[in-house]
Amino acid sequence: MLETTHQYGKRIEPYFTFTNEVIGDLLNSGEDVLLETSQATFLDNSFGTYPYTVAYQTLVQTCFAMIGIPAQKMHIVGVMKSYMIRVGNGPFPTELLTEQADYIRERGNEYGTVSKRPRRCGWLDLSLIKQAVKLNGVTELAITNVDVLADLPEIKVAIAYEIDDKLVCCDDALLRLDKVKPIYKTFKSWGELNSSYTHLMELPIELVDFLSFIQDYAGVPIKYISYGPDRNQTLVMK
Repeated sequence: MLETTHQYGKRIEPYFTFTNEVIGDLLNSGEDVLLETSQATFLDNSFGTYPYTVAYQTLVQTCFAMIGIPAQKMHIVGVMKSYMIRVGNGPFPTELLTEQADYIRERGNEYGTVSKRPRRCGWLDLSLIKQAVKLNGVTELAITNVDVLADLPEIKVAIAYEIDDKLVCCDDALLRLDKVKPIYKTFKSWGELNSSYTHLMELPIELVDFLSFIQDYAGVPIKYISYGPDRNQTLVMK
């Protein structure tokens, strides 16, 4: 077993190195460097829905310490779906427990990549999105899976929380997320989308209204709109 592990280690050794000098040199020479995180904001062990979090910090700023480069200005794209999902346990204020959840899950293929476990699905929670934008210093948004919500009777987004009929801010709500009641804004749904678009105004007006509201609420522009599973089904805003 040890010998086999050693053999695999020799094969992958060329792909590993200390990143600080490599990336530092690229940045100093004016090159663009793309950094990607795989864990969402509210899985962060300091600012997330503790104890239902991972064991480390997931905010963008932690990349400096993890990679070994000094803090500096970054262009930060926040990636979000047009609805919310959650894997495993934990509070989920906008979770759907109706056939609408099944509709979103099937159309969005919301199943664990390895485990195939069904993901929990719910309406978009803009209170959390706005908080994530602030915590990470997001400069623009990429919104995906807008095609998944097509043909629903109506679409909702959470715009605030209340506890015992009193409005609560997002910071306070995060400590009691299992007790909050979402306040929703309702949108008209849109029909099935085309396979290709070249301009924002080609999209259904109902979808444009939905996206405009998200952009205004979050306070940062939407740069990318993904409307299908193919790589070329992404509209880039100019």
